[in-house]
Amino acid sequence: MGVLREFVTPLHRATSRDYLSRMNDDKVHCMLRAKKYGPDYWDGDRRFGYGGYVYRPGYWKPVAEKLIETYSLRSGSKVLDLGCGKGFLLHELLLLEPKLQVVGTDISEYALSMRLKWLNHA
Repeated sequence: MGVLREFVTPLHRATSRDYLSRMNDDKVHCMLRAKKYGPDYWDGDRRFGYGGYVYRPGYWKPVAEKLIETYSLRSGSKVLDLGCGKGFLLHELLLLEPKLQVVGTDISEYALSMRLKWLNHA
């Protein structure tokens, strides 16, 4: 077996969530809407997903730094992000190592359409 790597877990633990109120909501309706992974999921009400998934400069930087360090990424290294959403982590990777070759994909056509402009050159 491999080594457990928790690159993103510290970011998730840093955010407080009101789990009880979310469970008392019309959960089935909310889940069905969220499963479309469209505008409601990414940028709609928090009941349906992220509740406004916007780029926050530096938020993904610690994760990007750890990935670069752990995998010795350098100019010309290739990175594939499956489930990249709007591509914020890939953006942070490129800020730190501009000559990486990055590709991101996601099940959400909406998220891909909203990706940062820098991904349009890829």
